[in-house]
Amino acid sequence: MRNAAFLLPLIVVLTTASICEPVEPDPDAGPPPGEFTCELGLRGATLESFVPLSESNEAELMLGFQGLAGFVMRVAMAPESPVRIEALISVRIDGQPPNGSQALEIATSILEDGRRVSRDLLVPANRGPLSDYAGKMATVSVRVADSLLRPTALCTATGQVLLVDNDECIHTGQEPICPDAGAEGEGEGEGEGEGEGEGEGEGEGEGEGEGEGEGEGEGEGEGEGEGE
Repeated sequence: MRNAAFLLPLIVVLTTASICEPVEPDPDAGPPPGEFTCELGLRGATLESFVPLSESNEAELMLGFQGLAGFVMRVAMAPESPVRIEALISVRIDGQPPNGSQALEIATSILEDGRRVSRDLLVPANRGPLSDYAGKMATVSVRVADSLLRPTALCTATGQVLLVDNDECIHTGQEPICPDAGAEGEGEGEGEGEGEGEGEGEGEGEGEGEGEGEGEGEGEGEGEGEGE
């Protein structure tokens, strides 16, 4: 008991001394990453385009790999941002569990205002038909950096979009049901073929009738009649 009573103050002193000692910085950690500004938005009509969420917040749903639903967003960044980026994406759709993904080696291009814009970022939803998500709000957060493992420059952005399904296909099952555009083309091709065949037949009949008429006087009438 006496030895234990003696050791207790010593343990307290040693523990306190170790807490108060300054922590040496990791020499391999490097300087803290710099930050640049960025914002979430949508793709416009062209490849090098960006639509801020303040102008339009409707994100078109799409059916992706192995029946996964998702939608596309873009990030506009300050001019000094990296040329190629990596992104950590998280999304929470109303009534659905959160989901996320990461995108690597994303190319960027330059907007008219001098900012950089990323290529499309696919934001994943969960499995199920697109009708489960249409009309719901989604909150998306992205962390963009030159490298997710050892970033030297990064930014974060958050935005909300309304998920819509405006294309002509019906997405109530795993496979979309789309209008059959090929049926009209096949019908037009058949009609054109029949018309050409009838025209050729009439021409041959008239030619044969006239030829017979030239050979015999009596056959002139018969030949013309048969040709007609």
